[in-house]
Amino acid sequence: MEEKVGIENLKPIVALSIEAINVTVACVTQKSVAPLINITDEVFALGSVNFGELGKEISDLDAAEREELFKFVEEKFDIPQDDIEVYIEKGLRIAAKLAETGIEIYELVTEIKSEK
Repeated sequence: MEEKVGIENLKPIVALSIEAINVTVACVTQKSVAPLINITDEVFALGSVNFGELGKEISDLDAAEREELFKFVEEKFDIPQDDIEVYIEKGLRIAAKLAETGIEIYELVTEIKSEK
C-alpha cells in the first residue's frame, strides 16, 4: 500500500486563495489598495510548497483530509457578509465532491453549456 502524502502542500495554496478573496473584498469595501499588504504572508508561504507533490496530495485526498481542509477554510475565511461565505463554502464542497468522483471540470462545464 502506498503511503498517503497528507495535505501540507495544499494548505498554503488554499490559504492564498482564501486570503485573495478576503483582500479583494476589503479593497472593494474600503475603496483602497491598502489591504493588499495582508496577503504577503500567504505569498511567502508558497516558498515552502513542494509543487511536485500537489498531484499526489489531491489524488489521495480522503474524507478526513477533505474535512480538515474545510475546517481550515472556515477558520481562514473572514468575509463580513456571511451569505457570501456560505456560498463559497458550498462551492468548495461541490468542487471536492467533483474531484472525488473524477469528473473533470472542463467536461462538466462543456456538459452544462450543451444543456442550453
